[in-house]
Amino acid sequence: MKYLASLAILLVAFFYSPFSVMASDTLFENYVLQDDWANPAGVNWNAQPVVAASSHSVTSIKLWLFKNGNGGTMTIDIDADDGTGEPDLGNVLGTATFDCTGLSTDSVGTEQEVTGYTGVEWISGTTYHLVFHSADLSTCSVKGKDNSGVTPVNLWSSDSGATWTTAATPDQFYYKIYGIASAGAAVAPSVAGLVKSFWW
Repeated sequence: MKYLASLAILLVAFFYSPFSVMASDTLFENYVLQDDWANPAGVNWNAQPVVAASSHSVTSIKLWLFKNGNGGTMTIDIDADDGTGEPDLGNVLGTATFDCTGLSTDSVGTEQEVTGYTGVEWISGTTYHLVFHSADLSTCSVKGKDNSGVTPVNLWSSDSGATWTTAATPDQFYYKIYGIASAGAAVAPSVAGLVKSFWW
């Protein structure tokens, strides 16, 4: 009986172990209104500040996009804040690209997912920036909302990020931030300890 009881404890410990749980992507931060757009290309960059709602990794971002001109490749960096409310271009936490050539030029646009972020960890209450730029002169138009009333607002640069100003239109980009919650649970007693305490 003791052997059976020990086996039962081992099975329970395994199934309640964090190693037995497959983590899945969760929606954390989002803003989902859109009625205007910006065209980050060439020297014109945009930066959307996002305040982390909780501590989590970032695995993908969804945006509302349509093709501008012939399309091209847009880069979306995740940058730390420089302490003044602007992106710290020297502290890029993650980067991914999106090929805009396959999109429609219809300004209604569609939701698109940007993937490829690895090792990006956000801390609850901290401001980060989604930085949009491209060497191509026509890529994606990024949709968002004018006069949103939401802060902090979208930033715009006409000199490849050397200086920033608040963007007139749109002042919030459409975005959905997906990731995996950071570990915060207390460590469970070891399996060996459970078995020993029962056996003896």
